[in-house]
This record gives sequence, C-alpha cells and structure tokens, in this order.
Amino acid sequence: MLNKSLPLKENSRERGSVIIFVAVGILLLLGIAAFALDFGHLHIVNNELQNASDTVALAGASALYPNTPPTEPNFPQAQTVATNAINLNKSDGTTLINCEVQTGYWDLTQNQPGLQPSLPVGVTLGGVWVPAVMGSVNRADGQNSGPMLTWFATIFGINSISARKEATAVVAFPGGVSENVLLPVAINKTVADQLWKKPEISFRIGSSYHYPDSQAGQWTSFLMDENNVPYVRDLIESGNPDPIKIGDQIWIQPGTENTLYENSKQWSINRRAGETVCLAIVDGELRDNTHAYMPVVGFITFHINFAVGGSQKYIDGYFDPGSNACAGGTGGGPNYGAALPPKLVR
Repeated sequence: MLNKSLPLKENSRERGSVIIFVAVGILLLLGIAAFALDFGHLHIVNNELQNASDTVALAGASALYPNTPPTEPNFPQAQTVATNAINLNKSDGTTLINCEVQTGYWDLTQNQPGLQPSLPVGVTLGGVWVPAVMGSVNRADGQNSGPMLTWFATIFGINSISARKEATAVVAFPGGVSENVLLPVAINKTVADQLWKKPEISFRIGSSYHYPDSQAGQWTSFLMDENNVPYVRDLIESGNPDPIKIGDQIWIQPGTENTLYENSKQWSINRRAGETVCLAIVDGELRDNTHAYMPVVGFITFHINFAVGGSQKYIDGYFDPGSNACAGGTGGGPNYGAALPPKLVR
C-alpha cells in the first residue's frame, strides 16, 4: 500500500511545479505586454509632447522681432504667441491646453548652459548671445487631461505615468552664409553701423560716391583675387561660390566697370533691381584704388532700387532689416537686422 502511494505524491509535486511555472509565465507575458503596450503608448505620448513643445518654442521665437528693424526682442509678445500655440497640438486625440513658456537669452556655445534670464554684464545682444523661448508641455495631474493611463502596468501597481517634454528655440544673426547667397558687393562697416536701423534712408554704393568719408561699398570677388569683369558678372547672377563666414578675408576691387552696374544684354546689378540681397560687411575703407583682402565682420540685407552705369556708376538702395535674404546661414554674428529663421537648439 505504501509503495503504491508514492507515484501519486510525485504527480502532485509535478502538477504544483507546472502551476508555478504557468503563473510565472503569465506574469512574464503580462510584463511583456505592459512594456510593449503601455511603454509603447508612452513613447507615442512623449513624441506628441515633444512636437507640441517644439511648436510652442518656435512660435514664440518667430514673434521675438515683430517690428522692423529688429533691434530689441519683444519678450511679452513672444510669450503670448507661444502660449497660444499650444492648442494647435493634441495628445491621445485630445487638444492640449496647458504649457509653460519662459523667455531669456541663450549662449550658442553653451559655455553658460541653459536659458539665462538676463545677459551677462558687459555683453550685448548678438554674436553667441541670442534671444530664446523655451516651451514645456506636461501631462500630469491637472495639466492636459492628466497623466497617461496604463492598461497592463496596473498589475504592477502603475496606474498612470506622467510625461514632460521641453524645447528651446532661438533667433540668431548670421555668422556665416552658404554658397549662392551673397551679391558680389561688400559694404563698409561704418555705413552699416550708421544706417542699418534706418531703412527709410536710401544711399548709393559706387565708384563716384563717398559716404560718409569712405566709400559705402565696393565690388568683391570673395575668396579669390579675380580682378576681371566676367568673373564678377557671373557672381552677380550666381552669388558666392563658397561659404563665407565672419573672419574670412575677401578680395576688394574698385567698381570702375559701368556694364556691371547697368547692361541690358548681360547680367548686371540693374537686372536685380527691386530685390533685397545679402551683402558682406567688411572692416576697412573702400576707395577707388582699393585692391586688398579685408575681413568680413558681419552680414546685412540691402534692397536695390536701381543701378546706373555710364559715367556715374552707382547702386541706389537702402538697408532692409527683417528681410530673410541672408537665410540659410549659421548663427553667431552681430545684429545688423538680418535675423535668421527661428531654430531649435534643444
């Protein structure tokens, strides 16, 4: 009798072991389901919140300079526009209504990391210090329909998961431009400093016109020493063949060829009348006898009214701050009104 009962006890132990393994397996499968579904859902929610914070930051940055010329950033307007942009976004199919917006200054080098409430002592706006807008979007208690509810993770005591994303956007000024952006005319820094905030004042760039005590501008063949008309004529049509950045030395040559100003049969400045173009600013006097490399110190937008050849040889126009003619460049330059489009930096 005793010997016959032994197999029954062994079978009971085996059934108990199977039940334990099945229970562990079910828990494992539920864990996998929680990870795959709940945390997959969280990944989607995080993407939605990141897109929303990107939208808020970029909308705010686009409103930093509502006026022309773009001198001081309008932080109150940027805050309002950024806050109103949140309802352009959804999470889990529900329109988002809450966001946090901060404005301040951003060091493009991030030697001072994060958003700063004010500029460092002795620092002026421009260069590596630019205005910024940071947008933060949460799904948490009392914000945007609350945290994300879970499905399978509740088994492990996780009923909801809060999520938060943020983004920072800046408006910088060009420290460099890509190829095919610049007209082959360099502007004098003295003139740029005096007139970039005064778009109502037209002036002349040309061989026979001096303003105020050195020429307003002169032809440039950019990085190449090319003192010939055909080369410069091609540049009027196509722009700089290579990227140009602050600190580069560009070649200055006098504008004595009247057909570069006005020519009905070939490319000339007058063919671009009515356009706003991007010019390099150089630090140096631009005279009729200038043949020299000069350093680029910034970039500026210039509207061409018309150009005259013959015995006069000049370009008539005005600085056009707020234009996007220098768009496509890299930030880090001084503010001469050629603000780049808003850009996410974090």
